[in-house]
Amino acid sequence: MRYVVFSMGKEKYGLRVDVTKEITLPKKITPLPESEPFMKGIMNLRGAIIPVFDLAEKLGLGSGLESPRQKKKIIVIEIGDKIVGFAVDEVFEVVIFEKVEPSPISDNRGIITGIARDDRGGMVIILDPEKLIGYAKI
Repeated sequence: MRYVVFSMGKEKYGLRVDVTKEITLPKKITPLPESEPFMKGIMNLRGAIIPVFDLAEKLGLGSGLESPRQKKKIIVIEIGDKIVGFAVDEVFEVVIFEKVEPSPISDNRGIITGIARDDRGGMVIILDPEKLIGYAKI
């Protein structure tokens, strides 16, 4: 299976390509009053208004909007009729992982589906996009 590999903080994460609609630079994000801190606002993406969440902040990893401006990205995922943008620090590449091992620990929310190894021997934490959308409460 193919995955988009990106970073939040010093760690690498992966999302399935089949749910990734696109990767874009942060455009004008309009904040919404009285929203959670991880809910950065809404963004116009070619006429579609989509919510944008700071994925790192939501997962307790800092803020995906703190990296240098030239590297910040929004990963737009689409599952069914839901389209959501997640702000991340940097997007690296699309890769095929031959093997994704089950996570050695259980996270309470079920967001982590497994661990893969990149070609440099590093680890990539594979996230469940359906759980992320549910976790974002949209």
